Amino acid sequence: MQMNISEKDKKLLVYLAMFCLIIIPFWFVMRPAMAKGNEIKGELETALAQRVQMETEIVKYQANLATLDENRKLYEQEMSEINPVMPNNRIDSMITDMVTNCGLEIIRLSISNNANMQNETPYEYSKMAIEAEADENSGDDEAEPVLYITGVNITVRGAEDNIYRLMDAISSRIPAIRATSYSTSVDAESGAVTLNASINVYMAESSLAVEASEETTEEATSSDETENS
Repeated sequence: MQMNISEKDKKLLVYLAMFCLIIIPFWFVMRPAMAKGNEIKGELETALAQRVQMETEIVKYQANLATLDENRKLYEQEMSEINPVMPNNRIDSMITDMVTNCGLEIIRLSISNNANMQNETPYEYSKMAIEAEADENSGDDEAEPVLYITGVNITVRGAEDNIYRLMDAISSRIPAIRATSYSTSVDAESGAVTLNASINVYMAESSLAVEASEETTEEATSSDETENS
């Protein structure tokens, strides 16, 4: 049996075949490939965004490290001007040496118990206090340096010039030591001056503070040896 296909039907079959050759590969090959490509493109864009974010965080981290190192150096530099945390016997020895080096006699010396040693904010006109106030105003969350204070009450007697020498010695040790109050009286017969003073000894945990204190002690010892010689 023969089938007669007209020219019109032949053209329709050719068009149908061409349509199938185009649509079938597109639907089963190109379409999944395009979907996969879009998926990969989205993952790549996400990865690039994460990379930019990570690079930004790395830059911030490095900047924070540099700032932290700079602040640590500044902190250690400031702490070098403060006494290390000392027991009462060392504070007693330090104050006694200051008094006797000025040629004065100690009548009374009392030190507050270190068990009650209190935290103290920096003296309001000190460099540390000014910087702490600036950090607070700028919204910086960095903690203020913690100082410790031990109170010392002394009564000493001697010549007026030596009393002035002692007060100058205390003033030269600011911010490590600061006189908070004092009063003097003069003996009418001998002319000797009695000084009653309250002194704050400021201390901080710092290796540089320990070194500075040792250097100060060595300088004082060398000065005593020079005067004695």
